[in-house]
Amino acid sequence: MAHKPQRKAVITKVYSTNPKKPNSANRKVCKVKLNNNNFMLCAIKGVPHNLKKFSKVWVQGIGFRDTPLIRSKLIVGKEAFQLSVQMSKRRSLYGVKRPS
Repeated sequence: MAHKPQRKAVITKVYSTNPKKPNSANRKVCKVKLNNNNFMLCAIKGVPHNLKKFSKVWVQGIGFRDTPLIRSKLIVGKEAFQLSVQMSKRRSLYGVKRPS
């Protein structure tokens, strides 16, 4: 993804996978198709999500470092990747306004 900090993509598959040896968890990942018809595996950040097949998303940066082939992550709040819960902690990560 040289010279393009964000790219648009369409999800083709959503699933979970395990990281490499010393860590253990279920990492949520998805396979996306970029605008130039290349496929890529992307990380879904640790929020409850509403993503499914054919959802439009934005892709950026580096994903999970302990999971093989996960080279980028999805941007929360762009296109179809919206928060499905109201965040009260870590709001600045997700751009959520302060509850009144």
